Amino acid sequence: MAISLASLRRGGDARPPRLLTYGVAGVGKTLFATSAPHPVVVQTEDGLGTISASTFGVLRSFDAVMEALGSLYTEAHDFETLVVDSLDWLEPLVWQHTAQTHNQPDIESFGYGKGYLAALDTWRSFLDGVNALRDERGMGVILIGDDLSTLLGTVAARLLPAPAQRRKAAQTRPHRRHAKAAPRRLQRRQTPQTLRRHRAGARGGAPK
Repeated sequence: MAISLASLRRGGDARPPRLLTYGVAGVGKTLFATSAPHPVVVQTEDGLGTISASTFGVLRSFDAVMEALGSLYTEAHDFETLVVDSLDWLEPLVWQHTAQTHNQPDIESFGYGKGYLAALDTWRSFLDGVNALRDERGMGVILIGDDLSTLLGTVAARLLPAPAQRRKAAQTRPHRRHAKAAPRRLQRRQTPQTLRRHRAGARGGAPK
């Protein structure tokens, strides 16, 4: 196809913004985030202080975080912005959930580095839920973080392929010394069903 000025079109994403705010404690990240239009806060730490905002309270497990996201996805509401405060305190919940899922006492028990690699799938579940609220419920998203290493781990969860895909790629990779592996894509997840499953599990019902 020939490229010419006639093929130009106007770009731009009409979806709500998705932001990550990072900085040391006390610089006003939470105040900035809750200044967004009609926010609701998913708290993993008690960082609101005197700030007045709708919140589920401090959530102490990864399942509780996903249940909160599920309620925002399935129930009627007029919130316009999701605020997650914070990724740093969400990280140990991710590790705990990953260890329980794999019947391990803690994240270190997998063996050198394997637990943190397995935790990327848990991070992906969280990010898929957040993205579903943005894409299908029209909510802006603001994620708050203090520790750069946590943020890098979150980004890695979005960029690295899932373990099953890594194994498949290794099995199908040509054996020639300098051959390139076939292109790999992130696995598409059934986010709406995942959120509904968390909601149904919390209520004691059967997943649909």
